[in-house]
Amino acid sequence: MQGIKLHHLVEGSVASTGHNVSSVIVTIILTASPRPTDPNTEMLQEALTSTRRVLYPRNSPQATLHVLFDGVKNGTAEAVAAAYRAKRSWADIHVPATFGGSVVHSESWLHKRGLLAFFLNHQAHARRATPLLFVLEEDSGVMAPISVSIVHRALLVWARPHAPQPPCASAAVQAQQQRVEHVRLNWYDDCVVPRGSNDTFMTRAVPGNSVQRMHVFDYPCTRHRCSSLLHRTFFWSDRPHWATW
Repeated sequence: MQGIKLHHLVEGSVASTGHNVSSVIVTIILTASPRPTDPNTEMLQEALTSTRRVLYPRNSPQATLHVLFDGVKNGTAEAVAAAYRAKRSWADIHVPATFGGSVVHSESWLHKRGLLAFFLNHQAHARRATPLLFVLEEDSGVMAPISVSIVHRALLVWARPHAPQPPCASAAVQAQQQRVEHVRLNWYDDCVVPRGSNDTFMTRAVPGNSVQRMHVFDYPCTRHRCSSLLHRTFFWSDRPHWATW
């Protein structure tokens, strides 16, 4: 396979978007690793399809798409490794042809954190860094409706310090308190866990309400002054999310 080797990374099938680099503000990163729970391409296809359908169409000048395949960890069952290699071969063909993205292989197992670090260093070295990232795993689809423009505006105020400040963030102190660096897509329309679901696992009572519960990753879920769609949380999660870079 032809490509660019950087440390443990081999960049494979790369699709040309034809977009002006200066117009791209988001780097989409979808990570994949060998897992017995995902032996085929079904979830990967759903993650790719939903990202293109809901967030950034293939012809969007705002974003570039990259699928990162981690290496195979020592001790991985051969059946799992073989299925993973088949999935990677599928991606080499279909990610550029169908989804307009590139595929990056790791020659060794780096874990997601190491894989992202090597790739982002490569992007920065190649001067392809963007102010925003959108990161998701292969088993995470995206569901509509999502207001991408609101997310971009909230994050870019801080990613681009000289950008005009929104009216709700006119005062310096207030602006710092309302800083947005990470926007995670939530499981639910609000922070309340639906009754009748597994509402005791990793949840806590909603502040001021002993009946309703929220997931610990959403706490304290206080509303942002700039948008009713944004809420504060003390926790980071690797569910699909945007982040400044």
